[in-house]
Amino acid sequence: MRVTPKGGKKNPFEFIVPYKIDVDLIRIGDYSNHVLIEVFLEDVKKTVGGIITEGIEDRNFAGFATRRGRVIKSCSQIFIAENYQGAQMHECDVEIMVDDIVYIDHNVAWNSYMFTDDNKRIMRLIPYSSIQLAVRNGDVIMCNGFILYEKVEREKKYFLNGKPIELFGNKYIENQGIVKYVGSLNKRYHYPGDVFRMNRTDVGTEKLKPGDRFLIENPNKTWDLENWAFAIFDNRKIYKVIRRHNISAIYSS
Repeated sequence: MRVTPKGGKKNPFEFIVPYKIDVDLIRIGDYSNHVLIEVFLEDVKKTVGGIITEGIEDRNFAGFATRRGRVIKSCSQIFIAENYQGAQMHECDVEIMVDDIVYIDHNVAWNSYMFTDDNKRIMRLIPYSSIQLAVRNGDVIMCNGFILYEKVEREKKYFLNGKPIELFGNKYIENQGIVKYVGSLNKRYHYPGDVFRMNRTDVGTEKLKPGDRFLIENPNKTWDLENWAFAIFDNRKIYKVIRRHNISAIYSS
């Protein structure tokens, strides 16, 4: 539920009031493709640059941007349908477990339903397809065919006619990456109503492993695992996320 400040006071952010639920009464069906997570509000109380922010209890903008949470309940199987728009568009195994720490898609973090309970936990009900990775006992489990990679730095200088030329601008090569974490493949894809019948596939990336360097088909379809201001994963190192079918070639390490 969204509410508007009284008295006509201008506010650039919408306030969000969580719905109160009894978690014990919530049941997630085997083929519902959804997961209930408890989000970590402390993730957004201090930026990488050291700026202190306030949490969701004060309705601060930053409190809604958290993208990390603990799994409370989850579907056990994925439902993919030929003509149902609400079904997941790719088939895969459910690889998460209760109490796993998961990282979710940025848009889902903003737009998913938000709940609370008697213990004042803040929870979100999210689609399984939005989970990029899970962390369990220190192990990283990549989900939904996502790959976590490091950017490749450009050489700072190159030689032209024997003279050194210093490069300016982007310090990274946009269409290349080095695999950091990789998991299982998605089994198949389906896009109901797509007149072009996009035949996306993960074929060709089966042997991809950490350390491999690869070429990116479309750099605009990659993104940071965490917002730069609130990076949490792996001691605040910045990694990028890519789908397997956005990889056009691989340099094996």
